[in-house]
Amino acid sequence: MPFSLSLVPAAIALFAAIVQYRIANASLDWPAPRRTRWNRMLLVAIAAGILTTGYANHREAVQAEHHRIATAEATQAREEAARQERAELSAAIHDVAGLLGDLEPGSTDQEALREIGNEIRRLRDRASELEDDLEGLRRYREVAALNLFGLTGKYGAGLKESTALSRALEGVFEAKGDGPRKTYTPVCGAEGLDRLERVVSQFPHFPFSRWAIAVCLRAAGDPRWRGHAQRAMEILGHTVQIEGHHSDHDALREQVKRFLGRE
Repeated sequence: MPFSLSLVPAAIALFAAIVQYRIANASLDWPAPRRTRWNRMLLVAIAAGILTTGYANHREAVQAEHHRIATAEATQAREEAARQERAELSAAIHDVAGLLGDLEPGSTDQEALREIGNEIRRLRDRASELEDDLEGLRRYREVAALNLFGLTGKYGAGLKESTALSRALEGVFEAKGDGPRKTYTPVCGAEGLDRLERVVSQFPHFPFSRWAIAVCLRAAGDPRWRGHAQRAMEILGHTVQIEGHHSDHDALREQVKRFLGRE
């Protein structure tokens, strides 16, 4: 919400407090019309604060919904572009294969044969990459927009965002430090791991719970940690490529890179 708008409810609340203070401390000596006028001003200030706060929160919710729609449309456009390119590649492979069939293996066109073969392999590799990208978009576009706590973080003050994933993650991470140095680490132990495994089972494409299990297992000396860390890195390789992904995915990817290379 704009900075000026965000200050309006606070300013109105301060004004209402001042009015209430004046009434409480000075109204005994005021004539009835004056007390009535101040009481009305207080009620108007409170009503204005409630209405302004409601409008500001509604605006934040609308902006969050617009962001979600824009991200979905951008992802859909990317999927369509990838499908179009894949169709063009398939046609190109078909044309090159046709040229290859017209050449005699024992002729002087052996160099051309090799070039055509290389081109076919290149086109097929690119088609395979596009298929992987499309699969990644389909699987991971929803989790790509979520932060460590399974939320988009797009909702403003006074609005509580909640998802099935965020509710499943309650109590999974604990805060350490304060201010800019504040970090979150997974709650390990038998109970913590059991909870994390339930989250992974229910939401297998969410990378943060995979990473959390890797951290706990590695601390316990369990070699299975590497498999979870590698799976988290694989998922992050897709999510960071999706337009509108949450910045937590970029930060986690760097962290997992260091984690895997720290043996």
